[in-house]
Amino acid sequence: MLGMLVWLGNNFNPPTGNTGAPFNGNCNSCHSGNSFNGNITVTGFPTTADPDVLYDINVTMQVTNGNPVKAGMQLVVVDGTVNNGNCGDLIESSADLFTEFTGGREYMEHRNGKNISGGTVSWDFQWRSPMSVPGNTVKVYYIVNLCNNANGSQGDNPVWDNLSFPFSGTPPVTATISQTVNPS
Repeated sequence: MLGMLVWLGNNFNPPTGNTGAPFNGNCNSCHSGNSFNGNITVTGFPTTADPDVLYDINVTMQVTNGNPVKAGMQLVVVDGTVNNGNCGDLIESSADLFTEFTGGREYMEHRNGKNISGGTVSWDFQWRSPMSVPGNTVKVYYIVNLCNNANGSQGDNPVWDNLSFPFSGTPPVTATISQTVNPS
């Protein structure tokens, strides 16, 4: 019974921060035990991002091995600095997705696992680019968890990847104090 409740909880609201990014874990900390595999295609992010533009994003998983029944998705967009700060705004465009913040970063996540049809599953949402990006590089980390729908975490397999692209806006102004004088 407890396993069923955990599965239902993750199916509706997965643990945030499991995109496979260097600062995150990934879904295989719980989900494992199958050879399901596939190719993730992410479209809509620009070759070079302009400031304050709304982009229509699509994440599609094409299954290449096995017969998973459902899939879940999580994605985060960060700047190209060592801090991996939140970058822009993720916007839900359907009831099967929602956003959550953790560690100062916004995540797009599935609200319920989606059924796979014809070996394909996809999610649509939007991303509004920020006015400026430290480092002028945008990084996107994403994961799709292929599931057997057996009401548990065994027999599933997550697949993750990332992409990056430049930002064309002016980087934020920074100032460095190299010397201080104490007026007396």
